[in-house]
Amino acid sequence: MSRRKKQKSSSSSEPQPDPKATFWERVMGVWLAIFFLLLLGLGVWFMMGRPNLPVGGEKKPATPAPQPQQKFGLEPESKVMPRYAGAESCRTCHAAEFEKWQGSHHGLAERKVDMKTDGIAFEPAREIKAGTQVSEAKTTDGKLVLTTAGLK
Repeated sequence: MSRRKKQKSSSSSEPQPDPKATFWERVMGVWLAIFFLLLLGLGVWFMMGRPNLPVGGEKKPATPAPQPQQKFGLEPESKVMPRYAGAESCRTCHAAEFEKWQGSHHGLAERKVDMKTDGIAFEPAREIKAGTQVSEAKTTDGKLVLTTAGLK
């Protein structure tokens, strides 16, 4: 035989894999793939089902069940006012601060509403907008009325 034929025959005469071994290798490969996929799935399931623990392993306190929403309402003035000592009670101990406060917007907000002083803000009727809140100022039957949506 010539060298060329030997080289060709040596390359073509490589050992062929045993068909039975190939089948079992394939079966083993499929089972290994299934095993690793199941292992991965179990790992993800385990991690997703665990509660989120902060660093240090401390458990978070259980969140309380949501309470039903209560309708907003103001306490009756007769119930609130007896607990309020009034601005004059501050004057004796804090005279300098009281004098500054008395003429401020905050101090003027504490005074009683008067038709003579405050009527100009209610006549004619007008809307007062503050952000998304809209109020209406008007006079009704000689009384000053300020209506704000949401406080029913």
